Amino acid sequence: MRIAIVGAGLAGTMLAWRLHQLSPGLNVTVHTLPSSGGDATAASGGLVRGFEPDGPSAGVAAESLAELYADPELRETAGYTEIGSVYVLEPGAEIADPLKVVDAWLPGSATVLDRFALHRLGLRRLPPGTVGVQESRAGYLSPARLRDGVLARLSAPVLRTPVTAVGPGAALTLADGRHVRYDAVVLAAGAWTPRLLNGSGGPGLSGPGLSGPGLSGPGLSGPGLSGPGVGSSGSGAGALRTKRIQYTICLSGLPRIGSFVDETSGLYGRPLSPEIMLLGVPTTGWDVDPDRVGVDTTVIAVLRETVRQRFGEAVTPVRSVAAADCYTDPAGLILRAAGPGLFTFTGGSGGAAKAVLAASRQAAAALLDAARD
Repeated sequence: MRIAIVGAGLAGTMLAWRLHQLSPGLNVTVHTLPSSGGDATAASGGLVRGFEPDGPSAGVAAESLAELYADPELRETAGYTEIGSVYVLEPGAEIADPLKVVDAWLPGSATVLDRFALHRLGLRRLPPGTVGVQESRAGYLSPARLRDGVLARLSAPVLRTPVTAVGPGAALTLADGRHVRYDAVVLAAGAWTPRLLNGSGGPGLSGPGLSGPGLSGPGLSGPGLSGPGVGSSGSGAGALRTKRIQYTICLSGLPRIGSFVDETSGLYGRPLSPEIMLLGVPTTGWDVDPDRVGVDTTVIAVLRETVRQRFGEAVTPVRSVAAADCYTDPAGLILRAAGPGLFTFTGGSGGAAKAVLAASRQAAAALLDAARD
């Protein structure tokens, strides 16, 4: 069985590693991309925690974090640093189920905070009824360091001749004109995935339903793989779309609350040093060209005002980082069927770092089940 993974970012590298763990000696090749844009793996802030507002997302995040704690070598490879986290939810959010999931994987890590406790941590002007989840066992890792460390361990060849086209089926066209056929091709190409799919020349993204263990969705059965195929036009449920991700390194005197996400304002961040914070807010830069992603200065202005509103402090921007990532609704780093022998492993919606360990294991198992069928 010959499997190709297109994309040597964090998702593709981890999937190749998991495939070798589950099936030693499997013929897996990792292909790079003809990209000149920002690398989302290198740009990621790497926030990791167990809590997510919905149970399934909390499951993969908490399982991934538990694996980090259980494996000192993996923790070192990823450059993991524990600083704790606070997740502020919209008023009325149901958190009982995700809290149970986090407690199962990371007992005693999560604590519920009311609005007044959040205020004592420095968060101001929160809507009435706001609650937060504070985790002691949370922090950040370096996605690029984890990717590079896993690549160094892989026995799979990494072909530096970029992929320029996909299809028909499980076939690739390389920049040097070669055409290579595999039994299965997985596009773990992040923001470049929609472009590759649109130019694949294959059957499109709604290909025939798959069946067998390890698959889920209409026409599919079992956990681990979503289907039917994924659209790339930017419309419809499950469509893959590119979006600018941007954060700013700021000089600040914000309270030391570890990493944080505030759903009520969109603000997120983590300390880089006692005087420096990585801070960001959501962008509206949809369907950007991943090779031409620039910093949006209007986002910096929104960020400064949001910080002032939420913390009552001014920050001084030093440097902004922009890249593109691949988003889908519903979000989630999941293996998805895209046609005969063709899959995608993307759609993490900007937060794949915290889920990639568990998600890659599930995806590898689903892919092997699908290929055997």
